Amino acid sequence: EPIRVCYPNVMLKDRAVYFCGVSDIIEPKKEWRKYKRELTGKEWDYDFRRLFFTWSDDIATGKFHPWIEIASREETCGWIFPSDLWVAPDGAVHILWTERALDERLREKFFPGAKQSHALNYAILRDGKVELRRTLALAEEGGSELKPGPGRFHITPENRLFVIYFLEGTDTSGKSVAENRLLEITSGGIPGTLVVIPLKKPFSSFFTATVRAGSKPSEVIDMLGVPEGVKNTISYARIRLY
Repeated sequence: EPIRVCYPNVMLKDRAVYFCGVSDIIEPKKEWRKYKRELTGKEWDYDFRRLFFTWSDDIATGKFHPWIEIASREETCGWIFPSDLWVAPDGAVHILWTERALDERLREKFFPGAKQSHALNYAILRDGKVELRRTLALAEEGGSELKPGPGRFHITPENRLFVIYFLEGTDTSGKSVAENRLLEITSGGIPGTLVVIPLKKPFSSFFTATVRAGSKPSEVIDMLGVPEGVKNTISYARIRLY
């Protein structure tokens, strides 16, 4: 059936448009839809588990290239959501998204051997092909319990690429962790040194002054969002990178 693609990250550059979104259709697998209805009592349940990308060389033409599937959690009824997108001066398209391996409500009945995981993933596309895929942060059963949240790209005037994201959970010593982390993506998509942003109240979700929205590249990160553990509050932070 036709797949509706929603919640996109979009970037316009020199008349070209770049679009990355997630599938958003009523649960296509009949046996899963029936079982979910038994659990929730609802007639519908939506699928958010396939990540797609397309682009147009000139938006005025209205013509787009064929869709490319970047990631999928179709086999275990997982979950995917776009986080950010950036088109570098060399034409490389950088994509960031979060991913959950499976729907635990269905695990026992449909895929009992599958393990749960939560990831912040990254890819580079060039000329319509996936050049690189990499997991930047991962929590999985039997391993780390520090779950990554949504991330954002930040671009400096020198076109250095950074990723900012939220991380929460329990570390190996049993200590509770909630923090915003900063990671530079160096040449070739290789992660650099990981830094914890020293905020008294880290952001569990946030916006940044992104170049996709017309902000200029900067050595300063502007963050606006919800501080972790604080109700009914929106906060702002200004972080100087160097």
